[in-house]
Amino acid sequence: MSKFVHRGSLLLSSKRPLFPWQLGPKSQKRLQNLTHLDTLILENMGILNIFDGNNLFCGTKKLNKLHLKLDHRHRMDIDEITTIDLDGYFLLNLIGKVPVAPLDISIYYDIPVLVLQFDPLQMCALIRCWRTAPFAQPITQIVFNSIVTISQFHDAAEHSRLFQYGELLPVPYCRFHSIHTFNRNVVLKLACYANGNVTQWHIQTEILKSSGYKKI
Repeated sequence: MSKFVHRGSLLLSSKRPLFPWQLGPKSQKRLQNLTHLDTLILENMGILNIFDGNNLFCGTKKLNKLHLKLDHRHRMDIDEITTIDLDGYFLLNLIGKVPVAPLDISIYYDIPVLVLQFDPLQMCALIRCWRTAPFAQPITQIVFNSIVTISQFHDAAEHSRLFQYGELLPVPYCRFHSIHTFNRNVVLKLACYANGNVTQWHIQTEILKSSGYKKI
């Protein structure tokens, strides 16, 4: 196992497929105490469900970049849908924490069988939390896989009255836009892509311009 720490950034990785690593209880406790950590990259963990229902990141007050990865050698034995014990409340807790730094969250996005515990009502809550925050949280990307279908999300948005009050606007090809309440020049964009029995979700923010959009 290798590690790299630099100015609030932490990389934990294993390059040997025969020697997977995991975060033990003591390591998880230490990670929770890194309150000023802003970047965390975890590569090739042998056990995926170590997040304790989002509690692993509850102490990180500045976290804005999180990448969870498995290279091809480490993902060969994963052939069934596996749920990662992170859900929408983890992302909700990040909205508004660091107003300057853009969120950059990537959770095994290129491995379709690894999905988040992210239900459609949590997605709606995330949209409403972002658009009603005092500032428009910039989001470079939030990408993850889920078993939530586009129809389930659409029904949840209807139930939450996001469409009724114009908080969420459907656009062609399984995409949605939401304009920030206090900064009408910033839009939250959601896109959904079907991949077998799961869907891949992409979330990002862009600046509205007369000629189109500009990512922020």
